[in-house]
Amino acid sequence: MPISKKAGARIVIHDPEVPALPDEYGLDMQPNSASSIAIQMNDIQRKAYPFKPNCTSEWNQTSYKLDVDTQYTLASCQRFCLQEEIIQNCNCYHPNLVQSRMLHDLGDADVCLITPTGPDVTDSDYYCFQGILDEFDTGNRTCDCNVACRSVLQLDP
Repeated sequence: MPISKKAGARIVIHDPEVPALPDEYGLDMQPNSASSIAIQMNDIQRKAYPFKPNCTSEWNQTSYKLDVDTQYTLASCQRFCLQEEIIQNCNCYHPNLVQSRMLHDLGDADVCLITPTGPDVTDSDYYCFQGILDEFDTGNRTCDCNVACRSVLQLDP
C-alpha cells in the first residue's frame, strides 16, 4: 500500500466479485469527524455484439487470458493491460497496479522504481513506464478493453 501525506482513511463499497480499486472508486474519510455516505445501487446491463457498445461479460472474451474468478470490469482490464505493457517494455512491474486477486506471472520482472532518484541519475524504470503512461494518455497506445456487460454501481456521492 502506498504511503500518503493525507490523514484519515479511504473506503470503497463494492461488489465482492469486483476488485476494490480504491484509487479509482475510493472515498476519503477525514479524521476526527463524523461522516455520512449515501448508498444507491445502480445495476446497468448492456447487450453484447451486434449491439453498441459491444460489451464484455467474461475475461475469456478478451485477449488477456486470465484464470481468475473475478468479475470482468473495464477498470480492471485497463489496469491489467497497462501492467502488461509495462512488464513487456520495461521488464518491471508497477507496484500500484498489482491487483491481488489478479496476480499473474510477472516473469523475471522486478518492481519498477516509481519515483526519480535525482536530477543527475537516469532512472530507466521510471522513464520507461512514464513514457508508456504518456502514450496511453495521448492515445498513441490503447488497450483492448470494452465496457462490462453488467456494472453494479453502489455509491452515489
